[in-house]
Amino acid sequence: MALHATLTRTPAPALWLRLGGTVLALAAGMLVFADAWRSMASQWMLSPAYAHGIAIGPIAAGLAWRLRGELALLPDRHDARGAAAFVLACGGWLLGRLAGLELVCDLAAVAMLPAIVLWRHGPAITQALAFPLGFLLFMVPAGDGLVPTLTAWTADATAAALRLAGVPVEQQGTLLELPTGRWSVVEACSGLHYLIVALVLATLFGHLFLRTPLRRIGFAAAMLGLALAANWLRAFVTVYAGHLTQMRWGTGDEHLLLGWGLFGAVMLAAFGLARRFADVSPRPAVIGGSATSKPPATAPIGAVLAGALAMTLAAGAARHLSEGVLDGLPHEGFASAAASTLGPYEPVGAGAVPAYSGSRDAVRGRFEDGVEFALAYWAAQSGGAEMVSHGNRLVPERAGIVALAETGVRLPPTDGAPRLDVRETLLRSGAGRVRSWWWFVADGEASASPLGAKLATLRGTLAGRGDHAALAWVAVAASDDAARDRAALAARARPVQAFLAGYTGPRAPPAETAR
Repeated sequence: MALHATLTRTPAPALWLRLGGTVLALAAGMLVFADAWRSMASQWMLSPAYAHGIAIGPIAAGLAWRLRGELALLPDRHDARGAAAFVLACGGWLLGRLAGLELVCDLAAVAMLPAIVLWRHGPAITQALAFPLGFLLFMVPAGDGLVPTLTAWTADATAAALRLAGVPVEQQGTLLELPTGRWSVVEACSGLHYLIVALVLATLFGHLFLRTPLRRIGFAAAMLGLALAANWLRAFVTVYAGHLTQMRWGTGDEHLLLGWGLFGAVMLAAFGLARRFADVSPRPAVIGGSATSKPPATAPIGAVLAGALAMTLAAGAARHLSEGVLDGLPHEGFASAAASTLGPYEPVGAGAVPAYSGSRDAVRGRFEDGVEFALAYWAAQSGGAEMVSHGNRLVPERAGIVALAETGVRLPPTDGAPRLDVRETLLRSGAGRVRSWWWFVADGEASASPLGAKLATLRGTLAGRGDHAALAWVAVAASDDAARDRAALAARARPVQAFLAGYTGPRAPPAETAR
């Protein structure tokens, strides 16, 4: 009884003062890197897959509040390793900013928070707060790379379930043809939001009610499997109901309500079942300390000031270097340079594909052989105007265009031209099928992957050449002869790549820069 009274007592006023100083330090760190937090907040507000990010901070704060009695009993002192960790996080943020890697910037911004806690309070209190601090990682919008795979899985599962139900279906990628109509499995049907929410809830439940890592991992894996199954069931029910009602149901917002209702029912049932098997033994009240109050340990004032100075200089240097390097002058005259280099073409209006925004300049046209192209140029990429970023994709949502299939194509070196790797995407719209090639160019180097383009951008930036980058897209009306289509695309892709390599590369003429 005496032990219980000691463990639940109110923390000493000295600890409250130090915690108040920590809150101010955390706020200052977030303010210095406010652009990363604004980027994350915009994703929470705009993307349903990341809407949970709004609740992560309050949940983490509540979890930390539950430990207030334990924190009062632990050694409390400054630790220089926290300042070192903060400096490393600033370096990570700088590299992410220079490469235009939003995910790296966001992770670094979140990693600064536990680093500040470690510097202010030492390893014992940081260890006690390990879960609330680690839980903050769920604020980072991550998972877009899984969308194409999840979308394809949903289409495959829906088609298989329809065949089991006796409904004839012809599948072309994510497009499902039924006797009663056509259905397209778009990115919103991928189920990414189901997976992320299930993982967040499973992680929180495991921390509160399961005591062994094995049980927590097993429960999280089971919840992820249920989330996948719930999304597939939602897609099947929507399409099947639409088929039975001659497309009178399922083509509006009712399938969204069905999806979240079904997901909620599955999650509640899973948590209700898991609660019966939860560990009921009480959680140890003291972590890394004894049941007697530990007053804050006083660190040498010189060491404290040195740590604060190092952290301040690191934050300031990261901001200054990123802004100084990214202020490179963009090239001018992109459209005129394309016209003089690529030869005659007929200008065409803006199209839905590719759905990339934020470029400095862009040009779109059609060559005399019928090959259509779209080129876009980026430089000084910051403030949401990055080539590879959230929201930029080949096919926009709900545009009436479906990606039927996607594969990689490699053009071997020839006539002094280097190898060229591209992504081939077969598209279908109301106008018919289109075979398209698209790729990125950064620092004069072509890449078929967003990560490769980011790394090339980082290399050019660190070398002082700037973050010049471009997107190339060439397309032709798809015929039954894929080899002929690809030959036509290759004939145009080579000169397009040569132009973009020269325009974005190290040997770009300085006379073309803006003044």
